Amino acid sequence: MSGTTTVRPYKGLAPFDDEPFDALLFFGREREREIIVANLLASRLTVLYGPTGVGKSSLLRAGVAQRLRTFADSSVAIFSSWGEDPTAEIDEAIAASQGDTHLILDQIEEYFLYHDPDGAFARRLPELVTEPGLRVNVLLGIREDSLAKLDLFKGRIPNLFANYLRLDHLDRVAGRAAVVGPLERLNELSPEEEPYRGEPELVEAVLDQVATGRIEYGLSGRGVVPGRNESGRVEAPFLQLVLERLWDVEEEAGSRTLRLDTLERLGGAETIVRGHLERALEALDPE
Repeated sequence: MSGTTTVRPYKGLAPFDDEPFDALLFFGREREREIIVANLLASRLTVLYGPTGVGKSSLLRAGVAQRLRTFADSSVAIFSSWGEDPTAEIDEAIAASQGDTHLILDQIEEYFLYHDPDGAFARRLPELVTEPGLRVNVLLGIREDSLAKLDLFKGRIPNLFANYLRLDHLDRVAGRAAVVGPLERLNELSPEEEPYRGEPELVEAVLDQVATGRIEYGLSGRGVVPGRNESGRVEAPFLQLVLERLWDVEEEAGSRTLRLDTLERLGGAETIVRGHLERALEALDPE
């Protein structure tokens, strides 16, 4: 795009991070963000679950955590790597807090892959959400197909599933916001420059092509049967991947507009996704 910039408003397959700039570019989940924040503030334990690839990690990092960081007298700690038992780090985060501590334990299904059911964390979690006077609220982020793994804590945590939320795929309105919102944000940040835009026809075509069930080439689309509430929804990873590719091509061409013609010339969303995955596989297997 004319006036080449190092800023990329779309994330591809990488999740949005717990960073202020990522929060500025994160669109389409405003309602869910506020619901999750309200639950986390009000309850000692919240369980957030959803299908693979629905965007839980991005929402928790760029949405929920960044929103919580605007509140005074509280702290936020996110844990999403479970190769090592995080109990000591969790206790350190709580000890360092000057007020309420909000623990976001994302991708917790991985804990059960690496650790004994009677490990340190499995013993500590019930204490965190039941100990009177402890100013700690916990959110567990978990894949829908792993939800039953939390049964480990039944009997240890009263009313384990009393406060649970399911995250659906983006609906079409939210998907549209995820396309247009980052471009508008860049325009706000650089009002003196020629504005970025997406052709309305391009926006609708992309949303059509990344609708749930349309692309079945690995990632979140494979093995997932759209439920009754999934009609008209879109796959966030595919959406971001296609938009990232469009952005790169338009930038190289010196264009500040995402164009339908470019999408068609690239072969459409499925071709873009397939090409990305094939290149990734080739990189893993040099032979």
